[in-house]
Amino acid sequence: MSASDLRTEIALLDQELHALRAQIALVRAKRDRAAELLQTLAYPVLSLPNEITSELFVQYLAVDARRSPLPLTWVCRAWRDLAHRCCRLWSTFDSKFHPVDQLSFWLRHSGGRPLDLILGGMSQAKLADSYNYLAQWRTVQSPSSSLTPFFSLRGPFPTLEKLHIPFGDELSTTPTFLDAPRLREVEVWVDENHHWRGVLPWGQLTTLHLSSDSAAPFLDTAPQLEELRLELQASFVSPLPSPSTPPLILFRLRTLSLENAFCCGILQHLTLPALENFATDFEECPLLNMRLDMTYSGVDIFMELLLAVPLASLRELTLGRVRREDRGSAERLLGCLTSRNPPLLPCLESIRLEGCDFRLRLPPLVRMLTARRAGIDGVVILQSFYLSFDDDENDWDYRIARQGVVKEPKLKDALIELRRLREGGLCVEIDSDTECFTGSVSTELLALMAEEEDLPAYGLPFLLDPGSASDLAYEE
Repeated sequence: MSASDLRTEIALLDQELHALRAQIALVRAKRDRAAELLQTLAYPVLSLPNEITSELFVQYLAVDARRSPLPLTWVCRAWRDLAHRCCRLWSTFDSKFHPVDQLSFWLRHSGGRPLDLILGGMSQAKLADSYNYLAQWRTVQSPSSSLTPFFSLRGPFPTLEKLHIPFGDELSTTPTFLDAPRLREVEVWVDENHHWRGVLPWGQLTTLHLSSDSAAPFLDTAPQLEELRLELQASFVSPLPSPSTPPLILFRLRTLSLENAFCCGILQHLTLPALENFATDFEECPLLNMRLDMTYSGVDIFMELLLAVPLASLRELTLGRVRREDRGSAERLLGCLTSRNPPLLPCLESIRLEGCDFRLRLPPLVRMLTARRAGIDGVVILQSFYLSFDDDENDWDYRIARQGVVKEPKLKDALIELRRLREGGLCVEIDSDTECFTGSVSTELLALMAEEEDLPAYGLPFLLDPGSASDLAYEE
């Protein structure tokens, strides 16, 4: 190749280099513009005050307990420094979601904030890290495999509010958690023979979830309870208190939850004047007998209970002190017991309504009794029905004097059907505390009432509410 050819090639290469430099400059300019735009779009949060950014971090963790604050430290240096200084991010540690070897890191960055700790699957060495922060414990849950060191702790526990700890065979008599003035909620698994009295301040607890072989000794030492969950162990069922033992009164208890069938027997030994919420698994609890003494709207509350839980095993039902305010709900109850689709309380053998003080229409009542005696598939035949009224004697005399003769088109048919049910084996008792009627309604009286075309007033006071004859002569 000659010198002239080389000069020509160099000139061409220079031209190509110039063109490439122009393209590179253009690409670089585009890149710079994109970087500037990225700064405005991706990082405006960096201009927020640290207080707002910290709150965003906290809310990010609050959405899901499995979230860790560590990813926040990987975004940029500013976020890492801010996250490390935000003690709220490190005050909760759950060994189910966070590596156990990071516990000490969490504790160091928690500052002086109260700690919520779930410590499972840890070695004694790892657990020991938390013992240096006893004054910050607020919620602590510990596995049974690591209890021994807990019983060497002396406290104090000035911020401890909630404790979940299973007491195992290594339980010590050391007064471990007595110096915890704010402790109110405890979830505990404990055997009756353990020295539990010297471990927890039972007298100040307001919430207790107790899993044990016996409940009565624990409840006797916790008079301030407002919420109680019981789970008695199948393999360690101790005898219940003697029927002659005075019932335990928990004046403050508002919520009671029974977790299994072994808890049901303790109900007869408790008096709970402030109870508002009651929950249990009735599929596990073979509830056979239920008595409810009504207050205002008591039947309505009972109906909500019946419709909410499957009381399939209930055999005997007693409703006491049923008031006029419950009339609508009582009629609703009769209708539900009459319905066959689906049958309510299919095992019910006995119904008692005691101390009624409201208008009770006989035809719907008899229809219910007839339906429960009909031998429906899957429904036990009703064996007995009891009804009593709770009224002042003078009120009865006043009603009799003003009612005169009452006519009810279907009352005669209802009385005939009621007599037929009695003759067929249904035990029917309708009692009154007045001078007009005492004791059970006899077959002769039912026959007399069924034969009368114009029923005399003295045959109805225990079946109808007070009122004028026009009020009582209603149509179906």
